[in-house]
Amino acid sequence: MERLEMGRLVVSGTRPGLMSADPWGVPTPWAAEAVNGHALPRVVYLAGGPGSGKTFYVRQLLEWAQHEEADFLYTPAHAVEMSPAGVARWVLETLRKEPVSTATVLEMVREMNQVADRRGLIWALDDYDQWYSVDRWLREQVFPLMSPRIVWVLAGSDRVRGHWVGDADWLSRVSTVTIQPLDGPQIEQVARNAGIRESEDIALVTKLSQGNPKVLQTLVHSLVWLKTSDPLVQKRIGRHLPLFLIEQMLHRGSRRLRWRAGWGHDTVDTLIAVASLVPWFDRRLLSGVLDAHRVRKHWDELMTFPLVIEHAGGIYQIAPEVRAPIQEGLGLSRPWSREWWRRRWLNLLIQESGGERAALYEAQITALVQDLLFPVHEADCRVGRWHPKDGKAGPREYVIDGNDGDFAVRITVEHNLTSRCLTIRDIELSEWWALPHIFRMAVALFSQTAFVRWEIAIDTPAGLREILSAYLRRMGFRDERIEMGRIVWHLDLSAGYLAWARDVVKPRLSDLPPKTRLVDWVQQALHVIRDTGSLSETALYQLAGQAWGLTSAEIFQVRILDALHSADLGDWPEGRELLYRYYVERAGSHESLAEQFHVSRATYFRNHRRAIERLTDALFFLTES
Repeated sequence: MERLEMGRLVVSGTRPGLMSADPWGVPTPWAAEAVNGHALPRVVYLAGGPGSGKTFYVRQLLEWAQHEEADFLYTPAHAVEMSPAGVARWVLETLRKEPVSTATVLEMVREMNQVADRRGLIWALDDYDQWYSVDRWLREQVFPLMSPRIVWVLAGSDRVRGHWVGDADWLSRVSTVTIQPLDGPQIEQVARNAGIRESEDIALVTKLSQGNPKVLQTLVHSLVWLKTSDPLVQKRIGRHLPLFLIEQMLHRGSRRLRWRAGWGHDTVDTLIAVASLVPWFDRRLLSGVLDAHRVRKHWDELMTFPLVIEHAGGIYQIAPEVRAPIQEGLGLSRPWSREWWRRRWLNLLIQESGGERAALYEAQITALVQDLLFPVHEADCRVGRWHPKDGKAGPREYVIDGNDGDFAVRITVEHNLTSRCLTIRDIELSEWWALPHIFRMAVALFSQTAFVRWEIAIDTPAGLREILSAYLRRMGFRDERIEMGRIVWHLDLSAGYLAWARDVVKPRLSDLPPKTRLVDWVQQALHVIRDTGSLSETALYQLAGQAWGLTSAEIFQVRILDALHSADLGDWPEGRELLYRYYVERAGSHESLAEQFHVSRATYFRNHRRAIERLTDALFFLTES
């Protein structure tokens, strides 16, 4: 934790030993030489992106300066009026510890030199990108007047150095330190210095921090707090520890025990959640999934999230290693929104397909179809990796290894390039968790073919055969028939892979009851929405197990509440609030609520029914995304 006091960086609240072992690799020798008046360069530029650890370097130098009894002046950009007079006034007020009515540059330089001549001085100018308007003045008019025992430490992005091209004298005095992510041993050292010993916890902070010092410190401090907190709190967090840590990454010091993915608040969390659903994104595409106003409002904050990676051409991605836990958090906190956003992404990318990004779009479309049709738990993803059993030409056998070292599923794939027909056969399954991976792999192959033939041995156990048939129907396979002792299904992709991808994720109305009955079932579930035990006995829950793949009444409850909170329930303002107050808050009878909303009973009940109908449409995605 840090606080600013009269312009100086004062370290407070840090756990003893957290920083003492110097795992950050700060190059302090140049500082020692410079403050003793023996060395050039006298300017060190700490180059790194937002949250990359520049302030950690500055803090480490502060600790070193305190140990060496050198003075340290920390000047954050936000505290200074960016003009020569503004900089001079801030420095003099900080050194004198009293307000200054007038300040000149010569006074500033004289007092800084006096301090430096006594013990040496490190002057740290943070967020140097924001010093652009006074950068030339500092280089050409201030620096030449300063004592050689003053070391300038400038912390900013790589872009700043582009402003110095052509200033050979200045560049000869600048040493650039490009901040690199911490490696595994350094991360482990930081964690152990803080008292974290469990290998699972160290592995988790390594994965989530990606070596980013700022994120790492937040995660380590959060774990230290958790380990010393009430045992009941620790038990409540349980296996959701990654979501607790993600909450801390985004809202440092929050005591919410699990990340809510922006639930109930217009925050940057929503942008992070939506961006995590695809391997990469840009601002225009993100604005197409969410509304442009929300993206514009939080874009700058998103860009400072340390785990957003920027690529050439305005393309960004959430660090791949943290996308899975973020998506898992979405599945627990906002399961309906996660599917809604995935559908929005899919429709948008299909519309945008073609051009120079065609291959990237197609890969993202495939991933979205896989997640919408056959979602898998993060734990399954870790072992659900296909690999060819052999490298021979012709039919290839693919395997997913099981937890016991044997195979979990084995399948044979043959692709006839001449007829553009893909044949899948000889499925062997030993672990049921691997079943969705068969179909996820198949989806990844569909873009390369025009026809798919799927063969199931006729002696396949009845239970497995029934599940396979249901999955195949979900993927659009038709024409089930018996051929030479095999059950054969066919899928026609001649209209194009994108057309299939667009249609296959649409709800199959033939699998749903009539709309009026479905609306009644939703209303019955709303009546018991606060009781998961009663919810699990409703007709809607039984249907949801098939339509949504749910096995938990708790997630079923959250999904309904998420849709109630997030879905478009119509233009009438009381629709969402009406349902929430009657079914969730139980704030009164229909009659009393009609009075509170200042509407007649007839209008109240009409709006009530219309809101439930819209909620039903949203829950089953019966309207276009």
